[in-house]
Amino acid sequence: MEKWKKGLWQKICRLLCACLIMLLLPLTVCAAGESDDTEAEDTSLTIHYELGAGTFSFYKVAAFSENGVFTLEDPFDGYTDEVDALNHLEDMDNEAWQELASTLEVIVERDSIESVVQLETNADGSIICENIPKGLYLITGETTQDEQYIYTPNPILVTVPNRDVDGNWNCHVVIEHNKTGKEEIPEGPVSYEVVKVWKDTGYEKKRPESVTVDLLQDGDVYETVTLNQENNWRHTWKELEAGHEWKAVEQKVPDGYTMTSTQEGSTFVITNTYKKPGTTVPNTNTNTRLPQTGQLWWPVLVMTFLGIVAFMAGWVLRREKDD
Repeated sequence: MEKWKKGLWQKICRLLCACLIMLLLPLTVCAAGESDDTEAEDTSLTIHYELGAGTFSFYKVAAFSENGVFTLEDPFDGYTDEVDALNHLEDMDNEAWQELASTLEVIVERDSIESVVQLETNADGSIICENIPKGLYLITGETTQDEQYIYTPNPILVTVPNRDVDGNWNCHVVIEHNKTGKEEIPEGPVSYEVVKVWKDTGYEKKRPESVTVDLLQDGDVYETVTLNQENNWRHTWKELEAGHEWKAVEQKVPDGYTMTSTQEGSTFVITNTYKKPGTTVPNTNTNTRLPQTGQLWWPVLVMTFLGIVAFMAGWVLRREKDD
């Protein structure tokens, strides 16, 4: 009877060890920037879109340099004066990453930047990119609608590889895209407002007398307006046709300022921040804080549970042996 018990526990331990190995296999860890070859032989990016069907555009913002920091790629390397966040990609929190994604989405629409590739989700609502070059990617989704709602996927920034909770580089990145705007289709026309926010306390005299803003309808210029002190740096568009994607973009960022662009409901907020001389220094910190956007950490929980069970099994075997 004792031999039977011991044999059973040994079989359980072997089974648990096998399960742990099977779970660990997919969690490949790789080193970023280990060579100057940006083409990865063993990388992948999988995106699961919560609504199923969708079309997404991919823009490569930056690659990884040999020492593990970002190196901006064309044409995004030409926007460092306009978008200050591009100067210190290595040191931003998740909120800053989302703000940067929204700002870059506006820029690619305003300047008609072509995507690297445009892909549709498969029958499972997923996009799988095998052997994707290492780098930082902006991913934007097309607006869709049904009989009742308009759905607008939030833009996201994704790095391949990405760092896990332990700081290890994970070459096989999985993203749950579950941030999608949902707006009920109105029966009549819609209204949108644009608001200019200045962050230049003490340097107000540096502001231009006016700025020019384009209203885009599905990516095309619909109307152009001027914002200034007289209209309190804001404008409202009324009687716009429903069922379209509307965005407000600043034509040109004022000299000496940087720009961020966000949307709060039907209000577009364009913020210009004054760059104090000598305050912008490119960040060379190699302890990269990458955006943790929807990565799947369920294997960690499963492995933790199996580890506890394996420990208990070993403890019981030891007790039986001592007895």
